[in-house]
Amino acid sequence: MKMKTRVLSPALRKVAKNELGEDLEKIAADLIVLRAWVQELGQGQPSNQWLIGFLRGSKHNVEKAKSKLEKYYSLKVSIPEFYTNRDPMDPKIQALLEHGIYLPLRKCAREDSPRPAIIRAGPLYKHQHAVADLIKISFMIAEILLLEDDNFTVAGKDILVDMQETGFGLLSQWTPSIAMKSMTCVEKALPIRLKHIQLINSPRGIMAAVAILKMFLGSKMRKRIQVCGSNYEDVYENLPKSILPEEYGGTDGSVQELIDYWKNKVESYRDWFLHQERTS
Repeated sequence: MKMKTRVLSPALRKVAKNELGEDLEKIAADLIVLRAWVQELGQGQPSNQWLIGFLRGSKHNVEKAKSKLEKYYSLKVSIPEFYTNRDPMDPKIQALLEHGIYLPLRKCAREDSPRPAIIRAGPLYKHQHAVADLIKISFMIAEILLLEDDNFTVAGKDILVDMQETGFGLLSQWTPSIAMKSMTCVEKALPIRLKHIQLINSPRGIMAAVAILKMFLGSKMRKRIQVCGSNYEDVYENLPKSILPEEYGGTDGSVQELIDYWKNKVESYRDWFLHQERTS
């Protein structure tokens, strides 16, 4: 029995096989097992793309995928600040989208590269959004990528954090408690493979915030965090100019174009987010 999912490009198929242990002959059977288990939890009829995202995030270990899914559904209840009130038309969500706080890029460095995204902390600080709001909108967009983006589910995710025009008020919100909650979601509940985190235009005090983050990361991930200061050349080694917007020295359109794209995209998922909240 075949259960349809998107066909990967040859380059991503190679990554899926070599890094994730993806076996085309086993996927259908694993999806059947995982779907039945999710239904036993009372979580409805998840799509194949949703389930295969969790399988890939668990390197095709069905029991680990079950654990991530169970944690995902339980954290929706235990950490409501990240998972409730996610109606894209809610004024608070609209403001986050309009200010372009979290913006995945349109292109990847290579066909088999992770999906890069920019976190713009300046607008977060300027418009007095909370760090929890950033985490909420980034998780919303991550769920869309989980459904739509094969680079994201197979190759992982790169993050460029732009700290320009931020202040201590924002850094002070990054407490051990919120860091632990966010990393629990990323590492235990969402099938996200973080490959690189680069910080640019960093203010004073950033190393303390980075130290808090590292408290909740494994040794491998701690080595993937790079504080670049204002040196964009370090950024370009990982994220070439050809995929970055003009505001970051790139050639692929503008930040405003990314804002418009992701605002429309998230709004188009309104029914999906409302359904997810009803089934929590």
